[in-house]
Amino acid sequence: MEQQYVSAGVTRTALMVELCGRTTMISYDRLMKAELTNLVALDMAHDA
Repeated sequence: MEQQYVSAGVTRTALMVELCGRTTMISYDRLMKAELTNLVALDMAHDA
């Protein structure tokens, strides 16, 4: 994974911890689906 994507994932996790007041984890398949959806959206926005 590129560093920018890892950094975004860490930032999202920190936000969830701040919002929920505890460590939160989602299933790996849901995490990957969400990250891939975000990457596709970013790519489409970049191409527009």
